[in-house]
Amino acid sequence: MRNKIAAFTLSIMMVFTMTPVLAFAEAEESTEATPVEAETESVQVEEPQASEEPAVPDDYERLEEASAGLVGEPTLEDPSKLENSMRIYAIYLHRADGSMVAADRYGDAVLIESNGRYLLMDTGTYSPVKDSDAVHTSNLVETLHSIMGENKQLEVYISHLHGDHIRGLQGVCDAFDVTKVYLPDMELCKDYYLPGETGKKIELLYEKHLKIIEKENAELVYLAPSCRAEHAAAKTYDEFTVGAVNCKVIGPVGVYTVNQFKSQDGKCGTKQGHYLNNCSLCTMMTCGNFRYLTAGDIESQEETNLVNKYGTGLNADVMKISHHALYTSNTAGFLNKVTPMWSFEEDHGYSGSSTSGSITRAKGMGYNYGVASSKGNFIIDVNDNKVQIYRDTNRDGQINEDPLKGWVSTGKGYQYYNSSGNICTGWQWIGGYAYYMNSNSGFRYTGRHKISGTKVKFSSTGKLTSHKKPTKVRMRSAKANAGQTITIKWRKASRASRYQIYRYDSVSGAYTYVCTLSKGRRSYTDTGLEPGLKYSYKVRAIRYVAGGTIYGSFSKVKSAVAK
Repeated sequence: MRNKIAAFTLSIMMVFTMTPVLAFAEAEESTEATPVEAETESVQVEEPQASEEPAVPDDYERLEEASAGLVGEPTLEDPSKLENSMRIYAIYLHRADGSMVAADRYGDAVLIESNGRYLLMDTGTYSPVKDSDAVHTSNLVETLHSIMGENKQLEVYISHLHGDHIRGLQGVCDAFDVTKVYLPDMELCKDYYLPGETGKKIELLYEKHLKIIEKENAELVYLAPSCRAEHAAAKTYDEFTVGAVNCKVIGPVGVYTVNQFKSQDGKCGTKQGHYLNNCSLCTMMTCGNFRYLTAGDIESQEETNLVNKYGTGLNADVMKISHHALYTSNTAGFLNKVTPMWSFEEDHGYSGSSTSGSITRAKGMGYNYGVASSKGNFIIDVNDNKVQIYRDTNRDGQINEDPLKGWVSTGKGYQYYNSSGNICTGWQWIGGYAYYMNSNSGFRYTGRHKISGTKVKFSSTGKLTSHKKPTKVRMRSAKANAGQTITIKWRKASRASRYQIYRYDSVSGAYTYVCTLSKGRRSYTDTGLEPGLKYSYKVRAIRYVAGGTIYGSFSKVKSAVAK
């Protein structure tokens, strides 16, 4: 969503009461940078080694022949027949006993749910981890069962074939009815060879996992972006659906070779690792106006290529921070195009100084959640373009905790979520003060800004200080006239742009809106009234400021009995 105010429709619906209320119309924002935006400027650990590989011929044609019977077309559903909803579960991967140590490399696992369909994006390692004499396994399958309940059918998407993203495939296939597996087309990463074994190429690694898919009798779909069609096999696709979610593969854009990369100092992996990371699938997932970007483990090289090709077309509401938030990835140039209002990273075993730059930049864009460092799942719930954010500290995969509400600090700014858990953008009235929330980040404005051509000023805590509300209206009279009418009169209010009239409704037992009059009016005649009934009125002044409307205090009530 390029304009998150228009797309989300998340502003608070204000209830008119006897107390002053401030509601705002949609405002065109200034192009001037907010303080938070001005702060935003413009890591690689040794990759998990592939486990023992089967001794099969290193022959691309034979591999293609072996997978021919598994390949099918991706499902494309008609979204008009589906509910416009999805959930994103960023799963906290840990040992079955709940522990987590720095040496653990459980990788990525994110579940997408929409209209009864489930897509697991990467499978973590799942492999047993030895600790002294004890053997531990990842909790992934247990968490999936908790989320999916009786549903056993699952589709799987693999961003790239590093062990911490695909090694859990066997365990997932053993526990679920895996109906479809999406893999990157092999041509995207054909230069890859297994670390330390130059003669063993990517085909060998694919062969291992194709055997798992064939045994499961799952359908195989190869993916590649359309811009790489000349490098992809004949049966390769760039689009598929999961319920109401359209999934468009937009990367990798760049064409790389292993030798253009360098092995790092142990924090960032081998040159083969860098190569395969940059060959990760990058997919934009859209549900209604909501967009989620996930790009595997891409690093700065592929980020630059994506920015050059798509620019602001990378804009998304939620982003999975790439490569576990390591410092090779999530550059300022890339994040400034994505501008995620919410982001999360699967930082299992990768936390520390190597991730600080990526996370700092992500927090400059909006709310950020470290799945492993927070030791909890992260759930984004989308319904009809309205978003609720849940921190699943119970780690049960269920929405049984409150969503984010009230003021929330991201470390770089403050967002505000209403009582329903929806983020507020644009002009808002909170606790008796006016605030303005950035439409991309949700951050409250502080200091001086220009909004819709008007210069405004906010305090250090975001309260509007440059424009006062209109003074309280003073009612003069309410008089019944012949012909079943009542005329009310009031005095001029300072700083008024318009006046609003409200009348008491005896049926609903509340005051209801009647009309809005120009600032030059001082009276109003209400018609079509029922003789003998008492009618009560109150008036308030409103003031237009920078695309918003400030509401002053209501007048005292004046009443009359209709003739």
